[in-house]
Amino acid sequence: MKKMLFAVLLVAIMAQSAFALSLSANGGVYVPQGSYGNEFNVGYDYGLSLEKDIFIFTSLKANYHKYYAKGKDGGYFKSGTELDGNAAELMLKVAPFDFIVEPYVAVGGGYYWDKITTKTDSYPQNRFGFVGEAGFNINILIFSVGLNAKYYTSKLNGDNNLNNGNAFTAGAVLTVHIPVL
Repeated sequence: MKKMLFAVLLVAIMAQSAFALSLSANGGVYVPQGSYGNEFNVGYDYGLSLEKDIFIFTSLKANYHKYYAKGKDGGYFKSGTELDGNAAELMLKVAPFDFIVEPYVAVGGGYYWDKITTKTDSYPQNRFGFVGEAGFNINILIFSVGLNAKYYTSKLNGDNNLNNGNAFTAGAVLTVHIPVL
């Protein structure tokens, strides 16, 4: 009986690669870099991802995430400023093996739209950029839990004190794998 249960568990774990569609929820820390780092404190980031296998060890990943940070004292925008941002990203993900632990890297591009709000005005920032991500998942039946880190870089347009919207995010991920016939 123990051997049978072990065999069923092993097949269920190995069947992770048979799931062609994955839905993930993630959350973590948002760390602004460059001129955004000069103006904004560390904030938070959360979002959803949809992933579809396209080749062996390769998948296409679409992300939507939201991030928020408050302005730093003494910055160009002064205290009381808020950064409320959104991102839509499309990435190519490569996982060299897909077993109980799945390390991966992903690269792609994204569209980022931010609203910087001061006490008296707001500044929209819309731009395209590049994104890279690395992480790992631990697969348990139809679920995965994991950690990831992402860096995205983009050039800003505008006449304020900002010239890039670079940021680093890191956090936890919970994924549900959905079998697709």
